Amino acid sequence: MNRVSVEASVADQTAIPAVVVGTTLWAMTFAAIWATQGAAQPETGVWWWAVAAIGTLSGAIGLVFLAWRRKRIG
Repeated sequence: MNRVSVEASVADQTAIPAVVVGTTLWAMTFAAIWATQGAAQPETGVWWWAVAAIGTLSGAIGLVFLAWRRKRIG
């Protein structure tokens, strides 16, 4: 069985900085919401809390995946 060598594409190389920036912005948004509204989630602001939290979480998962993929590809 022949193993085909797969090289990381240019898109893989440029994805990590973009995901870092996006994750950082979502984390800053979450912190800003926390600072302005406090720890108690008001009825009117729950949607923004959820969006900022999901953006931060998905970015963190994306960073873990991209680092794993980069390590695996070589």
